[in-house]
Amino acid sequence: MNVVSFVAKPNPGTIGKDVHLLLTLNITQAWTGTGVFRYGITGPGDYSEGDDSLIAGGIGPVGVGTIDVTFATKGSKKNGPLKPGVYQATVTICTNSSSDSFRSFPLLSSVLMSSSPQ
Repeated sequence: MNVVSFVAKPNPGTIGKDVHLLLTLNITQAWTGTGVFRYGITGPGDYSEGDDSLIAGGIGPVGVGTIDVTFATKGSKKNGPLKPGVYQATVTICTNSSSDSFRSFPLLSSVLMSSSPQ
């Protein structure tokens, strides 16, 4: 599995409108194990959010595909409303296959959020 790209679109973004974190992978060999897909977002002040998803049944088929994680920029009960500034998004994919043995992809993408339409 090779990472082709990890980008945030649109960038810059506008608070109140979703941002898509697009992870494009090139699957070189179908994988049938179990793993974890994790994303995290940090921003101004102590803003932090993330989530894990179980990858059951592996990743495949062979070829290039994109995973789209939507970052809802309206804020949350935990963090309150978003503030203008730069937000860092990270993605980690962990597998337990013999060839990848808990492989972690330390991927980073930044998105500038503004409070007014672009």
